[in-house]
Amino acid sequence: MNDIPIAQMKEQIKTLFETVKKQDGIVANLNELTVEIKGLALEVKNLKENVLELKVNLNELKEKPLKRYELIVSQVLIFIIGVILSCVVMKINLK
Repeated sequence: MNDIPIAQMKEQIKTLFETVKKQDGIVANLNELTVEIKGLALEVKNLKENVLELKVNLNELKEKPLKRYELIVSQVLIFIIGVILSCVVMKINLK
């Protein structure tokens, strides 16, 4: 048959089984790593959504002072126009 002694074949088989066990461990570790990466990807997606929401909120906050300023300016203009119109009406009534 073959010139390899049985003891040597047993040793080779033992080595092969040990190699397979190590590879099984590596595959299990890769599976765990894959699950962890999927979780991290989901967390990154959630962080992106939160950052986008924060940007929108920040832009709204930036616009609020501008809107207040515009409101104040429009009210001052209305007041000035009202005073001018009141003066015009009083002058017309005094004549």
